[in-house]
Amino acid sequence: MGLAALCAGVTLLAFIFRQFSLNADLRSIGEALLNTNGREAAEGVAAAAVIILAFAAPRFGRKGFGRIEQQFSAFAADRPLAILTAGLFPAMLRLSLLPALPIPVPRIADEFGHLLLADTFASGRITNPTHPMWRYFESLYIFHQPTYSSVYPVAQGFMMAIPAALRLHPWFGVVMGVGLMCAALCWMLEGWLPPKWALLGAVIAGLRFDLVTSWINSYWGGATAALGGALLMGAMPRLVRKARIRDALFACLGLAILSQTRPFEGILLSLPVGMMLLSRLLTKARVLAPLVAGSAIVVAGGLYYNSRVTGHAMLLPYQLHQRIYGTPQNLLWNPPVVEAARLAQAKDIRDNFDWQLGLFEDQATFSGFAEALQAKFRSFWDFYLQPILSVPLLLLPLVLRRHDMRFLFWTCLFVLLADFLLYPFFFPHYAAPLSGPLLVLVLQGARYLRTVRWRGERVGDAAFRWFAVAGAISSVLLVTGAMLSPGAVVQASTPRSRIQEELLRRGGKHLVLVRYTPRHNFQEPWIYNASDVDRSPVVWAREEGEAELLPLLGYYSDRQVWTVNADAPNPKLRPYGERNDPQISTLQNAAGKSEYVPKGVSPGSLVTVFGSNLGNQDVEGCVVSGLRNRAAGGSDVKLPGLDASRPGFAVSGRQENLPRFAVGQSVLNAGAAFLLAGGRSVTPASSVSDPKALSVRFGDLPAQVLCVQESGDGDAATVQVPQELHGEFVNVSIRREGQESVEKHFPVVSVNPGILQASAGGKRAGLLLRPDGSLVTPQNRARRGEVLRMFVTGFGPFNQAAPKNPLIVGVHDRGAPLEFVNCAECSSGILELGFQVPSDTPKGDQASLSVAVVVEGKPVYSNASVVLLR
Repeated sequence: MGLAALCAGVTLLAFIFRQFSLNADLRSIGEALLNTNGREAAEGVAAAAVIILAFAAPRFGRKGFGRIEQQFSAFAADRPLAILTAGLFPAMLRLSLLPALPIPVPRIADEFGHLLLADTFASGRITNPTHPMWRYFESLYIFHQPTYSSVYPVAQGFMMAIPAALRLHPWFGVVMGVGLMCAALCWMLEGWLPPKWALLGAVIAGLRFDLVTSWINSYWGGATAALGGALLMGAMPRLVRKARIRDALFACLGLAILSQTRPFEGILLSLPVGMMLLSRLLTKARVLAPLVAGSAIVVAGGLYYNSRVTGHAMLLPYQLHQRIYGTPQNLLWNPPVVEAARLAQAKDIRDNFDWQLGLFEDQATFSGFAEALQAKFRSFWDFYLQPILSVPLLLLPLVLRRHDMRFLFWTCLFVLLADFLLYPFFFPHYAAPLSGPLLVLVLQGARYLRTVRWRGERVGDAAFRWFAVAGAISSVLLVTGAMLSPGAVVQASTPRSRIQEELLRRGGKHLVLVRYTPRHNFQEPWIYNASDVDRSPVVWAREEGEAELLPLLGYYSDRQVWTVNADAPNPKLRPYGERNDPQISTLQNAAGKSEYVPKGVSPGSLVTVFGSNLGNQDVEGCVVSGLRNRAAGGSDVKLPGLDASRPGFAVSGRQENLPRFAVGQSVLNAGAAFLLAGGRSVTPASSVSDPKALSVRFGDLPAQVLCVQESGDGDAATVQVPQELHGEFVNVSIRREGQESVEKHFPVVSVNPGILQASAGGKRAGLLLRPDGSLVTPQNRARRGEVLRMFVTGFGPFNQAAPKNPLIVGVHDRGAPLEFVNCAECSSGILELGFQVPSDTPKGDQASLSVAVVVEGKPVYSNASVVLLR
C-alpha cells in the first residue's frame, strides 16, 4: 500500500512538473540539479555537514530514526516480500514518472542494434535472411551477410522481445529488466548481509543506478548485466554454506546472462568465482554436476547461436563485424584493426572506424593511456559512488578483516582493473556485473561506520542516520531535476522518430532515402530497419546517385519514395521526384538576423536566400566588393552624417580603399561570415550563359547572385536586392534548370541595417579594420580611442556621397563619434563607416556594437555585434 501511495503521489507530481518543464528558467534549474559536477560538490558539502553534525549532536534525531529503522527491519525480515518490493519499487516509480519522462526513442547505433535483436526474437527467429537490397541498408553495428543481425549479445534484446511479442512497446522489457535486477540484488545481498541491509542496498540501486540513468531511459543496457552478476554472486555464498541444486541453477542462469550481456567482464568475474566454487564443491558431486552441466549448456547455446548467425560456431558476431567493417576495435594487447572488407563503403562507417582506431592508438602512448585511465575511473566513480556512497569505503581496512569481504574486494578490483587496462573504451554499464559486490562493500562499510564511538557517544550511528537522509534528499533532487528538465534524461523524440511517426500516420508503405552530408555525426545514425524489412511500413535506405538507386527503386516500386537530409537543423521529407527542385525556405539580411527587423528586405542590400538545390557551391567564395586596387587615400569630402554625440553635426570624411570580401559561409540567423578576399580573383556563382545557374527575381526585377554556399539543411545564396525595388511586399522567385520556387508577399522595408560579422570565440564580432588596415581578431584586438572601419549593408537609399538617412554608431550602448562615411561601394550594397572607440569602453569581448539608420526621426537598429578590445 505504501508503494502504491508513493507512486500515485509521484504521478501527480509528474503531471505538475510537466507544465514546469516548459519554462526555460525552471529547465535550467533542472539541468543544474542533474549536473554531475554540481551534484558531487553538493554531496561533498553534505557529507562534511553530516560528520560535523554527528560529532556536535550525536543524539539528535535518534528516537525518530530508530522507529523508522524498526519498521524497515520488520518489513525486510519477510524476505520474499522484500525481494518482491525491491523489484517493484524502481519499475513502478519509473512508470509513475511517465507524464514527465516519456518512453524513450532510440538515438544511437547501440540502441538500434539491441532493438533489432528484440524484433528478431519477437518474430520467432534467431536471425534474419540477407535482404537482396542489403547494400542500401548498411549502418553501424549491424551486418547483412551471411545473415542480417546485430553485433551485440542477445540478453538485452531477449528481455525487450518479451513485451514486443505481446504487442507491447519493447521499452517495457527494459523496465522489467530493471525490476528483476533490483529483486536479484536484494536476493544476492541477503546472502551476504542481514535482511534490512539487503533491502536498503536494493533501494539504493533502484534510486541511484536506474531511475534517471540510461539503464532505464534508453535501450543501451546495464540492468540486465547487473542481473546476471547478482544471480552469480548471490548463489556463491549460498553454495559455499549449503550446497543446493537450486542455487547451482541460479549460478548457471547468472553465467548465461553475463555471457550474453558483457561477455568480457562476465569471464573476468566468473574466473575467481568459478575457482572458489570448484574448490568448495569438488567433493559434492550432487551440486557440482548440475553446475558443470548448466555451464556446458550455456557454452553450447552460445556456439549454436554463433553458428546460426555468423555461419561458424567459434566466430562471434562482433568478430564477424570486425572483419567486415573494422569495429569494434580489439583489446589493447592485440594490434588494432586497420583493414576491413567494406570499411570504405560509407563515410559514416569509416568515421566510426577512425574514431575507434584513434582511441586505440591514443592509449598506445603513456600519456594517452594515463589520461584515458583517469577518465575511466572518473566515469565509474561518478555513476556508482559519488561522495555519499564513498564515505563507507573509507572503512575498508576494517571491512577487509573478513575473508569473504577480501574475496569480494579483490574480485572487484581484478575485474575493474582488467576492464580499464585491457579495453580502450569504458561506459558505466560495462561494470554493471559488479553492482552487487560493490554494494556489499559499501553496506558493510556502513555497518562498521555505525559502530564508531567518540568519548562514549555513538557518533558513527548518528553519521549513518544523516548520511541516509542526505542520500534520500540527493535522490529526490535528482528526480526533481529530471522532471524539470526531461530532455537531459530521456530522448523523447528525434527528427528520425518524428518522421517515422508522420509516415505511420499517413498510412501506406514508404521508402525513405537518407542523405548524409560530409558533416554528419556518425553517432546519430538514421538507417535502421526492422528484422523483416519488406513488411515494414517504413524502410530506411542510404541515398545514392540516381543510376545507383535504380535497383532499389525498382524493388520497391509499390512504395512512396521520399528523401530527407539527416543533417538539416529541421529535417523534412521531400518527395523523391522533387529532390532536385530549388526551394526557398527563408530570406534574411546577409549580415545576420536583427530583432528589430525580423523579416524584410531593403532595396540595394545584401541578403541571404536559404533553401535547397540552389546550384553548385562556390569553392572559393565570391567577391562582394567590386573595388580593384585603387590608390590609397583620396580627397576629403563633406558628408551629411550624424555624429551620435553631437546630433546634426556635419563630419569630414575621407574616401579610403574598401577591401574586397569573400563570403566564407552562410548560417541561418547568424548571417554570412565574410572573409577578406586577399587579392584573389573570384568569379561570381551565376552566369547568364549558364542554363544551370541560379537566377533570383524580386517581382519582375532580376537580382545579382554573388555566390552559393552550403548551409546546414541545404544551401544559402548571397544576393543583392535590386535598388529599384519598391512597394510593401514582393514575391521572391528562384529558378534553376527550368524549375521555380516562390516566396510570396515578402515584406519590403526602407532600411534593414546589418553589420557584416565574423565569428570570434563563439561571438558574432563586427568585421572591423584597425588604422593600419589589419583585421580585428581575438589575437589582434582594437584599442580604446582608435578609429575603426566597419561595413554595413541594408542602409537604404543613397546618393553619390552618402546614404540619404542619418546614421548612428553605438558602442557599449552609448553613442560613438562617427569619423567618416565612405559610400564608394554603396551600389554594391556595402557602406563603410569609420568610428572612434570611446575611451571608457570596457575591455574584452563584452562591448556591444550597433548601427542605427534614422528614418523619419526614428532609429532602426542593426543586428547585435561585439567589438574586441585589448
